[in-house]
Amino acid sequence: MEKMIIKTKNLSKKYKHSTVVDNISLEVRQGEIYGFLGPNGAGKTTTIRMLLGLIKSSNGEIRINGKSVDKNRIEVLKNVGSLVESPSYYGNLTAFENLKIIAKVRKIPDIRINEVLQIVGLNMAGNKLAKNFSLGMKQRLGIGAAILGKPELLILDEPTNGLDPSGIEEIRELIKSFPEKYGMTIIISSHLLSEIDRIATHVGIINKGRLIFQGEMSSLRNLNESCIHFHVEEIEKTQMLLTDRKIKFANHSNGFVISKTGYKEVAAINKLLVENKINIYRIEEQKESLEKIFLNLIRKDEENNVDLGSNRL
Repeated sequence: MEKMIIKTKNLSKKYKHSTVVDNISLEVRQGEIYGFLGPNGAGKTTTIRMLLGLIKSSNGEIRINGKSVDKNRIEVLKNVGSLVESPSYYGNLTAFENLKIIAKVRKIPDIRINEVLQIVGLNMAGNKLAKNFSLGMKQRLGIGAAILGKPELLILDEPTNGLDPSGIEEIRELIKSFPEKYGMTIIISSHLLSEIDRIATHVGIINKGRLIFQGEMSSLRNLNESCIHFHVEEIEKTQMLLTDRKIKFANHSNGFVISKTGYKEVAAINKLLVENKINIYRIEEQKESLEKIFLNLIRKDEENNVDLGSNRL
């Protein structure tokens, strides 16, 4: 059975009359890259701050590696690395010097600093001061600081935010290498579905503090409502034929659309059209984009909770 790295139960955070995180139960297993996805202001950063013990929850329980964060915070967080929002660094120091300060406090040997600089691609930065780094280099320095102690769990909050396409790709590929190469489990928050799609193995979607989906990325993709689109020549004749045979379809400008069905049904319709001498230009399956699935989940959640305040159904 896969080891459970993060498990929360009914985790909540309230500020006066506002519920920011509403009874969420996360499950992150060893070796996963868990994408924590949601619109800006959905409660992602607040949840991450509770996981790291930076703010206290209003209700619920957090366990990391089977241990309560509330009761064993220092012991638990020894094996956790994190980069929350923007990286912290000393601008007038080099990458090596920045990491050396952390290493000295944590009694980590200098050889590990060189290893980390190699991992994050800053080994060639030399005497360049951090204040002169590109945004991507600063992010890599922040990730380097997070992994200096060889954490089992790495928590990253919007690590590609503000980067150009090249910087995003560099950080993405770096993060993807961590589970296999270094045995880390990753939880990465983002409001960009396209980024989570490219990097995550599992995903949790949060909206207005509520966890509305959790599972494998493949399970999220399977929520799509695909259909079969027939591109044909004689549209009116085709529609009359389908109506006569009581085949359910939807009109389309260059043919017709049927709901996703088995291959035999598609083959039977194709045969029917050919026998009636209707030219078929193309048959294709059309799926909803992940963005559409994501928006549908949020829309349904908000419809279900429209008059319920912060209470989840």
